Amino acid sequence: MIQKIIYRLIISILIFIISAGYFIGSMKETSYTDEIELTEMSGASFPTVFMLRGNTRINLLHGHSQEIESLVTGEEITPLENSKNVDFLINPYGNVIVRAEYEVKDKADNLVVSSGETEQFKREDDGSLSASVKLESELVFDTEYMFKLRLVDEDGRKFIFFTTLKFTRNDMFAENYSFVKRFSEASISKKDEKAIAPYIETDGSMDNSSFSYSNIHSSYNVITWKNLKIERLTEPLVAVTENTSNVSSFVCKYIAATTGESRNYYNVREYYRVNRLEKTSYLLAFERKVEEIYNPEKTSVSRSQLKLGITSKTDNSFVLNKAGGQIAFVRERELWYYKSAENKLKRIFSFRGEDFSDERSYFDNHNVKILRMEEGGDFYFIVYGYMNRGVYEGKTGIALYRYFSTEDRIEEQAYIPVDIPAKLFEGTITEFSYVSSENFFYFSLDDNLYSYSLVKRKLEVIAEDISKDSYITLAENNHIVWQEKSYVPESEKLIIMDLETRQKTEIKAESGSAVAILGKAGGNIIYGIADKKDMIYGKDGNVKILYKSIIVSDVFGEALKTYKKKNVYTTGVEVVNGTIELERVRKKDGVISRIKNDQILNNATASREEVMVVERRTDKYLTEYYLTLPYGLKLEELPEISLSVPNTVIKRDISVKMERSEENRADRYFAVVYGEFAASSSKAADMIELADEGMGYVLDYSGKVIWSRGRTKLSARADDVDTDYIYEEDDSLHSAVRLFLTSQGVYISTEELMKDNADMVEILKSQTEVKSISLSGVSLENVLYYISLGSPVIALKDENIAVLITGYSPQNIEITDVKSGAKSLLGREDAKKIFEAAGNVFISAIN
Repeated sequence: MIQKIIYRLIISILIFIISAGYFIGSMKETSYTDEIELTEMSGASFPTVFMLRGNTRINLLHGHSQEIESLVTGEEITPLENSKNVDFLINPYGNVIVRAEYEVKDKADNLVVSSGETEQFKREDDGSLSASVKLESELVFDTEYMFKLRLVDEDGRKFIFFTTLKFTRNDMFAENYSFVKRFSEASISKKDEKAIAPYIETDGSMDNSSFSYSNIHSSYNVITWKNLKIERLTEPLVAVTENTSNVSSFVCKYIAATTGESRNYYNVREYYRVNRLEKTSYLLAFERKVEEIYNPEKTSVSRSQLKLGITSKTDNSFVLNKAGGQIAFVRERELWYYKSAENKLKRIFSFRGEDFSDERSYFDNHNVKILRMEEGGDFYFIVYGYMNRGVYEGKTGIALYRYFSTEDRIEEQAYIPVDIPAKLFEGTITEFSYVSSENFFYFSLDDNLYSYSLVKRKLEVIAEDISKDSYITLAENNHIVWQEKSYVPESEKLIIMDLETRQKTEIKAESGSAVAILGKAGGNIIYGIADKKDMIYGKDGNVKILYKSIIVSDVFGEALKTYKKKNVYTTGVEVVNGTIELERVRKKDGVISRIKNDQILNNATASREEVMVVERRTDKYLTEYYLTLPYGLKLEELPEISLSVPNTVIKRDISVKMERSEENRADRYFAVVYGEFAASSSKAADMIELADEGMGYVLDYSGKVIWSRGRTKLSARADDVDTDYIYEEDDSLHSAVRLFLTSQGVYISTEELMKDNADMVEILKSQTEVKSISLSGVSLENVLYYISLGSPVIALKDENIAVLITGYSPQNIEITDVKSGAKSLLGREDAKKIFEAAGNVFISAIN
């Protein structure tokens, strides 16, 4: 009897365990919140710092609460009046600052040259604190230094600020600043024509139909706002982005408004580059960008349109749920949401306050992007960059949020801290960031593609070492495509990933071939197939790819069109309005010659936008833009407006822990154009050409300027090469490398020189004492910059003959024969033609 009871008990327990296991296994993973606590975003609390040049306030610095890659924190330069003192002004904003600690590093070698602290502050009439620190040693003339400033309050809290210091003896900064101040003020007052008219270069290249963008070639009327009466609401915040003995560059930012009762508000950014020679100022460049700050009260009820106003940003920065009649859109870093059923217009997210009295609230080093809207009207969005206020104030990162429409609240989903300035990762986040319906957050950072599960809180790297040129996103159908390897000759397959299902499709090249992504058109992929035997390896390490086939494929890997012709190869692809333009060459008897371009018509039709941006033109405002509601949605009256949505208080840590490789950053160059970061690439030559077009300069990852427009001397000689080290057994290419290294103080053995049949760039990179740089594709004029810095340049006269460029004058280029050591002169135009014919293959070094 007892035995039967025991058996029954055991069976009952087993049935319970099996049933419970089945029940638990069948349950969906769900997160429950017993009680939702809501709060408003906290206001800004950090102090700010102005750097001082005499009594002039320049370079407003915003505080960081974390250590970041300080050498590339921003584009501004603080020009010092002398080589020993650094002056600054603190706006404490209620913080009791007790101490200022500082550190000065030489950007060239990242070594600390001075450090210390001060507790001496002078309180000014406006409540700010002025301070001055005396450096331990004098700064070297015309050398850039990183300045790190830590302010410590009475509670021991630290606020970190960064800028670049530079001392240039007897510079023209004061004169150039006065010129810019007068020009800018005259553009608004319209009362001082002589401050503007003699310096602009109106030439018809600008259509002068909009205030959103103007430059030195615009008309006087557009530069002075024509019939529009404008006033400044804030004092211009002036950042210095360049300063040499004669040339200075400035960026001026301010909030402007139309005068009168019905006011429009604008973010204005002006860039100036000024050269002062013999008491005369020359305006080398001017650019102004104007973006209207969204005002919901300007809604056009009669036309069912939301007014965007003066803007150049008319892209798809909005999402629509037509069934529910909901639209979300971004304007000037503010996120708005319109719900037609209730005729309500809400500002979902903004760092900006209700007025413009606090410069911290309208600091523009962040952005907002909408990722996905669900059927019920809920949607995901990210805020990325520097966080002006709130729980992450002073940090740089990516915050993912979800807006709950029915509950009218936002809830943070994840926070990814980033230790580099926002401008350096903004492009990749804009290009690739997505949230799937299965709660996976996808993004790109440091040449890696990531997937983060919002349910399991797990981060996964889905692709490593994938540069921006090696992947494309297809927003039309939620796919991403990347090459197996960024380096084309090694890439033998493409991977297509459906971001919703997470399924992958592979496109493989045949044995002996490589495959490369070349672009996209109408939701389709364009890629090329090349035989490895048809790849032309340059002596500078670059490879010219001759694609035997160009394929247009759908996202399932199915070829829709194939372009292939005998002995004809494609070297480049450009997509214009759905037409695929092919750059082609012909190969006959081993000789390659350029032939006429051809085209492929892409049949895929672009999806029709339910929300349209339309323009209106008036004599007063010139061109303005409006967001038109979709068909079926009509405004009967002005929407009810709400300017704040509460945050959900999250009591758990939702920060994403990630390890990031320094290797992905080292070989990276950044073009600063018109005073701001414009692009980055592993190819210095591409960034130099971009900076040349935009009156800018190029930085490496250490923050060192590796090329700058306008800083090449009229004539120069490079450091002497040691011609005693010309070896008869060296061919021209190896001899050029050997002699080039002698100018850098490096003497290489023949064994190292000939190791593994390496190309010239590989040999130079193996010598860690030298920071070599490939300049292939850069024009001869721009390469002379390196001669003016004292470094010779290796140049190819043809495929197998190298020379050294060792000097130049306004008329001639000095060439050193690497086999004899003899020097000769070439006319500049003749030299230009010779090197262009050889492909403009140049190599030099960053001193």
